[in-house]
Amino acid sequence: MAAGATAVLNGPGGIRRVPVGKLATGPGRTVIRRDEWIETIEVPLPAGEEGFRKFGTRKADAVSVVSLAWRWRRTADGRLHDVSVALGAVAPTVVRARSTEAELEDRRPDDQVVDRAMAALRSEISPIDDFRTYAQYRREVAGVMLREVLSARARPEPGSQMST
Repeated sequence: MAAGATAVLNGPGGIRRVPVGKLATGPGRTVIRRDEWIETIEVPLPAGEEGFRKFGTRKADAVSVVSLAWRWRRTADGRLHDVSVALGAVAPTVVRARSTEAELEDRRPDDQVVDRAMAALRSEISPIDDFRTYAQYRREVAGVMLREVLSARARPEPGSQMST
């Protein structure tokens, strides 16, 4: 969803394209008709930074407590553009964090901007309490994950040269 992917559905009615973000309509429900199948998923090539993080009890084969995906371009002066942030396990379906994106768009992710983005993120998701964890914990983890992603991208890559 954060990458702007499109599902190509095929069936007796022909081919139709559905943005991945509109595919799921609720838990266990999609817009895919009984006589359709997903033929392919088209993912635009990245034009900047992107990634995915999962927080859960195990690395594989387990439902996430929170998952975070992102995509953006960074300008030479450090501003973020074309910001896309999506989260899983914080609502009935995967969600785009539109308010969070707006807080980051055309800004350098300094501490104040990141704090505002984290607050937006926490307010726009609607996790539930369940057997894995509490809703408030999911809100906190989602915010911390966002801060870590933004902070990691602000630091130079290991082994790169920095001028002093």
